[in-house]
Amino acid sequence: MKLIKMILWLCFLPIALVLAFLSGFQSAAGKR
Repeated sequence: MKLIKMILWLCFLPIALVLAFLSGFQSAAGKR
């Protein structure tokens, strides 16, 4: 069961990071 959780984390973390980066980038671009 730990292996499945680790795989889910490995799949989820990059997506969350990309979404956070894109949202931050859009807000920074919108401020200009």
